[in-house]
Amino acid sequence: MSETSSINDVQYLPHKRRAIGSSYFIQQSPGAELLGGLEVVLRSPESDVGQIVVSNSLWQSDETREDIDDYQKQAVDGIHAYASEHEVDLTQFDVELRKFIIHDVDSHPRLYYFTAQNALQSALSSWFHPSLRIPDS
Repeated sequence: MSETSSINDVQYLPHKRRAIGSSYFIQQSPGAELLGGLEVVLRSPESDVGQIVVSNSLWQSDETREDIDDYQKQAVDGIHAYASEHEVDLTQFDVELRKFIIHDVDSHPRLYYFTAQNALQSALSSWFHPSLRIPDS
């Protein structure tokens, strides 16, 4: 990987950066409650090829849950679908999915598909923001 990342022929500041996006969806309707979401962290990759890491950490706590595989799988599927649709090369990042919000009754795996996409879009927007452009010398 080169010392700068570029998109649309614009150069950006070098490695060791991080961008965080999050998306949480809350619907409070009698009989139709929904709650779900997560945080997506993009980092400069530690090796030549980035990777996706999913933690089972929970929102607003240091706790973890071991029973959230279905939510995590949907989130990863959403990340891959967004990247494919928008031609994002995920190998240029280390991607971490974390801080899941889970409710035993109101959370449904499909919520994590689109909230992961929204969180990734937000993180990418920060990562490639024009204000990070290297000034012309």
